[in-house]
Amino acid sequence: MARPGDGVLVGLSGGADSVGLLLVLWKLRETFQISLRALHVHHGLRGAEADRDAAFSRMLCERLEVPFYEFRIDAAKEALDRKCSVEEAGRQARYRLYEETALAWEKEMCPDLTSENAGGKEAVAARVHIATAHHADDNAETVLFNLFRGSGLTGLSGIAPVRGRIIRPLLWAQRSEIQTWLRQQGQDWVEDSTNQESEYSRNWLRNELLPAVEERLNAQAVRHIDRFTVYKSVRRADASGRQMPIWKRWQRNGFKSMHRTEKRMQERWQSRRRLCRVISCGGCF
Repeated sequence: MARPGDGVLVGLSGGADSVGLLLVLWKLRETFQISLRALHVHHGLRGAEADRDAAFSRMLCERLEVPFYEFRIDAAKEALDRKCSVEEAGRQARYRLYEETALAWEKEMCPDLTSENAGGKEAVAARVHIATAHHADDNAETVLFNLFRGSGLTGLSGIAPVRGRIIRPLLWAQRSEIQTWLRQQGQDWVEDSTNQESEYSRNWLRNELLPAVEERLNAQAVRHIDRFTVYKSVRRADASGRQMPIWKRWQRNGFKSMHRTEKRMQERWQSRRRLCRVISCGGCF
């Protein structure tokens, strides 16, 4: 997800998930040779509780000596302007600020970097990634949400671990595991009281449907959904690979005619198919 010398900008809300993400990356920063910064967005909602979250995030970063950015937006006004929900307006604003801040950091690393060459072959060796704290429970919620709304295969593949400069290092972990680890580290966090309200569809899935499924059907339901998304992602990638002209050439001329690069690509596709068989048979990895 990141190479030595890269920068990682952590989206920090102050909740358990993002605090766990920041702390894990902070403990591993020297091992992976990465630089860390954190960004908190105050959405102009929830009054004193939101002020508390911002202050907590700031103090945590001061203690860890992690550079900290704080932005304040009016999510309610942005929702009216964009004609969308407050939740969606806040999400769009967060990712816009993440991207702008990450690009500004990249320009600090290399003053010659421009918006045209950022991310291209001529870009600097080090680049900035945006780390968000999505985890296995979020992935399960996303799959169910998309399924119930009539999604295709793309939606059933769940949340991507990497999408452009966005990385999600905790996608393999469940919420309960993150909280347990934080308690073991003696690290506290703040709770967003609106997460307990089931007015929003995602909150209803999180607070009512998934717990009921885990209690009545299978306690490992989230893990099974997570495994399913890996399977669908690999199958979709394999299908797209087989449609490439290079694959048709291999089939016609035989694998002996492949160049070295082509052989590596073919080996990856073979690995994907083996992984699909392992997952579909109930194996683990």
